[in-house]
Amino acid sequence: FPSHDKKNKDILQFFITEKEYVYKKNRVIEDKNDLIRKILFENAKQCGNYIIIKTDGEFIRKYGEYRQDEISKLVN
Repeated sequence: FPSHDKKNKDILQFFITEKEYVYKKNRVIEDKNDLIRKILFENAKQCGNYIIIKTDGEFIRKYGEYRQDEISKLVN
């Protein structure tokens, strides 16, 4: 269920909710086995977390609420 970024077609976005959280939009995937949280967001205390994973394996992880334009700036 990935979607392309509206401004950059080379970027894929995945929207994932925590286990047992049902989100109304159909493009959102539930982390049913809690694997994403355990691997990428073990220390997260609140919602709104994200991770940017670049093709070379480098990544930027952010915990907490954020502004959408902040992500685009970090990707570029």
